[in-house]
Amino acid sequence: MDKNSEIIRTEIIRILNENGKTRGTELAKRVIEKVGNEKIVYREISALVESGEIDKKVHSRAHIVYELINLSESVNNQLKNLHMVTSN
Repeated sequence: MDKNSEIIRTEIIRILNENGKTRGTELAKRVIEKVGNEKIVYREISALVESGEIDKKVHSRAHIVYELINLSESVNNQLKNLHMVTSN
């Protein structure tokens, strides 16, 4: 991961930590104002969702909310996913 990606990820997590649940467009707008371009910011948000660090809730196509995941909950979900993969 390059330095720019790390800065963007840190900013995303900082904003979510401050605000709790945050709409996707608002989160991206705030991160873009500080660092990065739109494409990279959305790529990093998706990477954080895939890695299980943040949660994405889709209410409608125009209303997507992101929030930090509780660490213990994140570990439990990852263990469940791992168990499902190994048992199949």
